Amino acid sequence: MKYLKITHIINVTQHVHNKFENDGRKYLNISIDDTEKYSIKKYFKMAYDFIEEALNFTDSYPSEEGMSTSASNENLNNCNESNMNKKDLDGLYDDLNSAEFSSFSKTIEETNSGSIPLDLKEQFALTDDVNIKNKIIQKMFRNAFSKNLENNSKILIHCSMGMSRSPTIAMMYLMKKFEIPFRDTFDVIKLHRQKCQPIDSFLCELENFETNGFRFHDDLSN
Repeated sequence: MKYLKITHIINVTQHVHNKFENDGRKYLNISIDDTEKYSIKKYFKMAYDFIEEALNFTDSYPSEEGMSTSASNENLNNCNESNMNKKDLDGLYDDLNSAEFSSFSKTIEETNSGSIPLDLKEQFALTDDVNIKNKIIQKMFRNAFSKNLENNSKILIHCSMGMSRSPTIAMMYLMKKFEIPFRDTFDVIKLHRQKCQPIDSFLCELENFETNGFRFHDDLSN
């Protein structure tokens, strides 16, 4: 955890303890189980704001003083240590100047000659290639957080298996931040986490999130 310089953690479980809380990591607890009786959408705004805070975090690596934010009245117990290593982390940032991506960019320039240059969202909509979509999302991400990527701002989102709850939160963030359709976001996440497979009810809530214009649950009720 210290090696990866993670400053913020979202714990999306009912029974996993905040193991690194006393080491200065700031936690958000989303106490839900991986069953259809739980709705995850009511935690979307809370998680989104926390991720934004984490990725805009500019302080140095946390001290030994614990920091904690709770999203539930339920107590969380037990914690699994992340198996992410530096190779996994580096894999999130593939070469954006690859031949494949450069060729696509050149095609965009040629077909759009004389017009206003297409922004990344428009380029994203023009390709069906998930690998190119992946690189465009990476570029969007770097553009949005160019300063902080060089600092210590890193966040870990975990559940128990990394298959359903935590990928749902990660997908929600990308969808909202960059207004990316659910299906494209899911395909890109699967590139990095092949066993990602949220339960049907969570997938339905993500699809509805897109249908409702990426508005949060509280916003829809107003």
